[in-house]
Amino acid sequence: GVEDEQFTDFCREINVSNIRDFEKGTLKVHEEKVTKIKDLKARIANFAQQLSYLKNSDADSVIRKTKEEIRVCEAEVRKTQAAVEKWAKDMKSAEESLSDAIQNREALKGEQSNKEEALKKARKAIKENSKALAEAERRLLAVLRHLDEKRAARHRVLKTCKLEGIQLTMLEGSFEDVPLGEIDVL
Repeated sequence: GVEDEQFTDFCREINVSNIRDFEKGTLKVHEEKVTKIKDLKARIANFAQQLSYLKNSDADSVIRKTKEEIRVCEAEVRKTQAAVEKWAKDMKSAEESLSDAIQNREALKGEQSNKEEALKKARKAIKENSKALAEAERRLLAVLRHLDEKRAARHRVLKTCKLEGIQLTMLEGSFEDVPLGEIDVL
C-alpha cells in the first residue's frame, strides 16, 4: 500500500520487508524491557524484606556493625531504585516519542529523513539505558551477596558462642534457637 511505498527506502536500509515488521520488532523490544523492569522491582521488594528481617534479628556486639552496614545497603537500594525509576521514565519517554512518530508518519512524509535520525537517537538512548540498568542490576546483586555474607558471619558468631558456652543477651528469640548444623544461605 501507500505505507509500503513511502517507507521502502527506510525498510531496505534497516533490512526489514515492510514498516509493519519494523513496528512489531519495536513492540517486542518494549515488552521485553517492561518485563525486565517488573523483575527488577520484584527483586528490590524481596531485598527490602530481607533487610527488614536482618534489622530484627541481630546479636549484641555484631548489631552495631551490622546496622551500619544495613544503612549503607539501604542507601544503595534507594540509589538503585532511583536508577530503575529514571530508566523506566526515560524508556516511557522514548516509547512515547516513537509512538508519536508512528502516528504522524502520514503527515510527515516529506520529513522522513529527520524521523530516521530521531529513531537513531531513541535507539542510542535505549542502549544507554540498558547499560545503566545492567549496572544497577550488578550493584544490586553485589549488595545481596554482601547481605548473605553478613548473615552467614552473624550465624557463625552465634554458633561459636553457643558451642563455647558464651552467653549473649539477645533482643529476640533465645540462644537455644541457634542451630548447630549447616546454615542456609540464599
